[in-house]
Amino acid sequence: MPKYYYELTFLTPNLEEKERKKLMEKIKKKIKDLGGKIREEFIEKKFFAYPVKKHESGFFGVIDFDISPDKIIEIKQFLALEENILRDMIEKRRIFEEEKAPKVTEKPKKKKKVKIEKLEEKLEEILE
Repeated sequence: MPKYYYELTFLTPNLEEKERKKLMEKIKKKIKDLGGKIREEFIEKKFFAYPVKKHESGFFGVIDFDISPDKIIEIKQFLALEENILRDMIEKRRIFEEEKAPKVTEKPKKKKKVKIEKLEEKLEEILE
């Protein structure tokens, strides 16, 4: 059965560094409180392609995490109440396991070498 994790992406207005860190910690704490495990996270400044709730720029954040699927609704409700989140989206992502190489049980057979004389005889046969 394939394994999955979740990716939360969100936009915030221009926040001071202290406020930004506080928001990230608040989101991560909520995920952990619901039994989730943070896999990866980052946040960076972006200029939006179009105004989002009258903001031309802000911060784009991503948090990858593992959690029970029934807890996603609670996270969405929490994000909806957070005033410093302009937009958010949670996507289910599949973990692709590396394909395992087949096990070799037998040694490959060595090919027999053909002598040049026999090869020439066979070519003459074919060409006639």
